[in-house]
Amino acid sequence: MAKEMLNVDCGLFQGVDWGDNHRIYSLYPVSYFNERHSSYLTFIGHIVGKAIYDNAYLNCTFAPVFYKQILSLPIEYTDMKYVDKDHFDSLQQLLDNDIATLKLDNLTFSFNSEYGQTNDLCKDGRNIQVTNDNKQCYVNLLCEFKLNRPCIRKQLTAFLTGFYDIIPKHLIQRFNERELELIVSGLVNIDIDDLKANTEYYGYQPNSPQIVWLWRTLYSFDKCDLSKFLQFVTGTITVPIGGFKELQGMDDVQNFQVHRREDCSTDYLPTACTCRNQLSLPVYESYEKLREKLLLAVREYEGFAPE
Repeated sequence: MAKEMLNVDCGLFQGVDWGDNHRIYSLYPVSYFNERHSSYLTFIGHIVGKAIYDNAYLNCTFAPVFYKQILSLPIEYTDMKYVDKDHFDSLQQLLDNDIATLKLDNLTFSFNSEYGQTNDLCKDGRNIQVTNDNKQCYVNLLCEFKLNRPCIRKQLTAFLTGFYDIIPKHLIQRFNERELELIVSGLVNIDIDDLKANTEYYGYQPNSPQIVWLWRTLYSFDKCDLSKFLQFVTGTITVPIGGFKELQGMDDVQNFQVHRREDCSTDYLPTACTCRNQLSLPVYESYEKLREKLLLAVREYEGFAPE
């Protein structure tokens, strides 16, 4: 049932390839071409709600933004990574480079839809030029518009009509998007040896005490905390079909990275950049402290943690 409801030929969800033979799904903006799309989405809401009610897992992977939409949580530009990876890469390039170098001097706070309609991202946006000083704001507004546009809100309303028939809104909103993903898809089996074999180190060596303690810590985690760790550093609990050598990042395949962080006190928690599958690890003085800080970080984090 889960496989069929996500069939892209039905026009209800769109899929983004995420490694060999694996896709991540989000609402399809133009599903209205299917005359019965609203009733179908309401039915799918019933299925997902019933699965949660029965404590049954669905064999599917929804994009993190879909869980945020269900929970009415704020959308971040990094959520675009799992919906339109090419578009996300272009936005990341805009953030990482000088606008003049990219020859985007005429870029404004507006967006041209696939039908040629110009949409302002803010009041009089088509007359506001994007600069190096305001480009982060532009990227945030553009992603908010594309991921939460009116047509998607209509589809989401149809889905939630069915979903809330089974799971009351006040109950599901006790969770965050990471917890909801675990509830819907269940825990995954994470091969730590495979992750370790496909890890790159920056500022550390494989035999550095902090790296030895890191792997010791991960081996000590139960399945729940391991899944939360994977969410913390990659943004999703998904393990690529071909193993961690196929882990996806901002620039196609990207190994898990551990960076040495010396610009802060060891009282700080580790941070992560999910775009690059990157863990920034302070130089902790002991295994006990590293484990305590990492466990607190993966259990409490709120998405992208800037360094």
